[in-house]
Amino acid sequence: MPNHTLIFADPINSSVQVGDTAYYTTTNAAGATADAYQESSTPFVVALGPIVNIINQNGEGDLPITIVVQSSVATVPAESYIMFSKDGSTNTSGIIGYYAEVTLINNSTKKAEIYVLSSDIVPSSK
Repeated sequence: MPNHTLIFADPINSSVQVGDTAYYTTTNAAGATADAYQESSTPFVVALGPIVNIINQNGEGDLPITIVVQSSVATVPAESYIMFSKDGSTNTSGIIGYYAEVTLINNSTKKAEIYVLSSDIVPSSK
């Protein structure tokens, strides 16, 4: 699959990382005005593909930032709005494994009550 090189003259979200999926949607002829993107005349989002490399995103504000995306899309229109998403199967939170233990300690000499204590359990294998 060919690669697309996307160059950003402005800072991008710091959570973007290799493995995320890049998408784009077109904006109308007015483009971006007053920090607000205009809606596209053809409202659709196109998946470009996975990000395979990020160049110059070292957290020190160096610009431009170059993102390389592995994609079969022929072209990305100029002035498109680019967005990114994380892989939902690997970027989750919670306890992993078969066992968890919690110890609650109150060092106060005054009366204290726990209002609520809850957990979220997801089977990780079957």
